[in-house]
Amino acid sequence: MLYFVFSAGLSADEEKNINVVLIVIDALRADHLGCYGYERDTSPNIDRFAKQAVLFKQAFSHGPSTRIAIPSLLSSLYPAVFYNGMEWAMPLNGKSISLPEILAKHGYETAMFASPVLEGVSGIDRRFQTAVIFPKGEQVSAAGGSLHMLDLTEVDSEITKESLAWMAKHQERPFFLYVHFLGAHDPYLPPAPYDAMFWKKEITAENREFLKGFTRARGYSDNYDIFFDNAMLDFILAQYDGEIRYADYQVGRIMEGLEKLNLSQKTMVILTADHGHAFGEHGKFFHDNALYDELINIPLLMRLPGVLPQGETINSLVRHIDMMPTVFDVLGLNLNNNIIQGASVLPLILNSVSSERESVSESQAGHSKAIRADGWLFIAGYNAQNHPQPLELYNLGDDPAQTVNLIKAIPESAFYRKAARDAGEKLQEKLKEYDASCIKLRSVILEGSPEKNAEILDEETKAALRSLGYIN
Repeated sequence: MLYFVFSAGLSADEEKNINVVLIVIDALRADHLGCYGYERDTSPNIDRFAKQAVLFKQAFSHGPSTRIAIPSLLSSLYPAVFYNGMEWAMPLNGKSISLPEILAKHGYETAMFASPVLEGVSGIDRRFQTAVIFPKGEQVSAAGGSLHMLDLTEVDSEITKESLAWMAKHQERPFFLYVHFLGAHDPYLPPAPYDAMFWKKEITAENREFLKGFTRARGYSDNYDIFFDNAMLDFILAQYDGEIRYADYQVGRIMEGLEKLNLSQKTMVILTADHGHAFGEHGKFFHDNALYDELINIPLLMRLPGVLPQGETINSLVRHIDMMPTVFDVLGLNLNNNIIQGASVLPLILNSVSSERESVSESQAGHSKAIRADGWLFIAGYNAQNHPQPLELYNLGDDPAQTVNLIKAIPESAFYRKAARDAGEKLQEKLKEYDASCIKLRSVILEGSPEKNAEILDEETKAALRSLGYIN
């Protein structure tokens, strides 16, 4: 389904001076933030921001990896539109379809400062007038090759520093700034004192070697079957939460920078994650390998003083593809007839209208697709060996953690059996429609022309992405 945005935001005079800052924290689970109900104090700055913003409880990414999720976030197009048979690539024969490109046509300065994981999003750097990716860390040997042990202190601190300097330099013109922190990404090595913030025991050399070994295990099997005791899992979670607290510190620096530049009142700030992270739920660890909520239910907060309400919570389903039309709707700018698949969430915020949206997500590792609609989640696909996987169907109202596959576990109630069967058939048909519409839309965007050869990643970039677990 295609949507075109309407203008219901700022006046013509106001829109000329509004900046947009998009902050993405990699691999950040919504349920590990205080503003989403987490018991640990992982996010004091984000929680403070949430009190000034609109918070979305049911926000979803379109894939459990950066290279699937980010093109959809920046374009309002589903992942299948970008897939060219070899990779998820943004170029689409050089068509200008992304948020930064269209904003640039409206006179915005655009920039991206990002962690090394953005190297996996083919062509993203050319969507911005300024694009800097910070590859830092050490190479260590691992099963099947090398492993890039990323240094959070170097990467995220540099991203913040350069972002603040860029804002100061470009504050006289409206700008769009995309900040992508390494954030909560494995190998779970937050700098001191964040490494000990949620782990009160001594952190030994053995602990740190375990983390490296655990990350190396990414390549051991399709399901990442890893066995260790609860104490080790507690240690991993403590380090993951320490990474979040460090990312939260960087968010605080960005917010402070906006204040010092007197830009807070005229800057729309969107804070989200590209995907979540698994810690044994459904037998999975890491990300990029499943489509359950721990991987695709992401935090999403928006702030623009004087336009968006403060401290409001929206429970309706929203998606990353809704972000670009929302930005243009809030700013009162024209999308210039660009084709999009999302819809502005501004009516949800201002009018409290109910949402009837559905959301599709895809997994590159499992070649799987999931569709969420009307309180149901349906998953279908193949494993890494291209073998069909059992179909899955979950009633999200009764089973929000997705633990009982209703296709396997036949409900006792005849009424419930019929409801589950009807829902499964309906969602399976919707997935077929999704595939067909995305293929057609890709052709429309390309104007029926034969596609250029896919942008092939150089060997150095492939090696870096392989070490991060993003490609085989």
